[in-house]
Amino acid sequence: MVHFLQFFVLASCAASALAFPSVKRDIEEVNKHMTAIKSGMTAMHQAIETFPDNGGTLPQALKIHNGAKPLTDSLNAWTDATKRHGAFSAEDCASQIAAVEEFKPEILASLSGIITKRPSFESLEKILKNLLQLIKMDLTQLEAGTIAFADAMINACPEAQQGQPKETKAVVGEAFQKAIAAYA
Repeated sequence: MVHFLQFFVLASCAASALAFPSVKRDIEEVNKHMTAIKSGMTAMHQAIETFPDNGGTLPQALKIHNGAKPLTDSLNAWTDATKRHGAFSAEDCASQIAAVEEFKPEILASLSGIITKRPSFESLEKILKNLLQLIKMDLTQLEAGTIAFADAMINACPEAQQGQPKETKAVVGEAFQKAIAAYA
């Protein structure tokens, strides 16, 4: 009977260890996705920044479009990993906030730039019909991914650290609304 009880306790511990992944592994996954977001945001920003205000080419426009889906996917992957992870420690929250603050200027400059470069996209509609609708769709999907990302961060951070993510969500959300309106 004692051997059975020991075996049962050991088996229960092993099952628990397998059923609940370590917090360290979860935050490493969150960090991996944050790195992908930063990389995707930098690539998107460079593509928008190098797209001319007038006379852009179709390959240049498609580079922007083709960068939107991987960036949206990275945002969604981070959001899913964060929801699985649960609450961040104060240190992990601060790290995630710092990462966002690092590329927030690129987000805002990209959204402003996409508005400024609308005439160049418009001139390409004779080559690719509905290009403006495609850009609007990309912006809408990126906005949805960004809102879910921000909400997940706000919910995962300790209450005392939620102010910065809430403020960033509002500022970036307003910039998305302006960009989407420019393509309506």
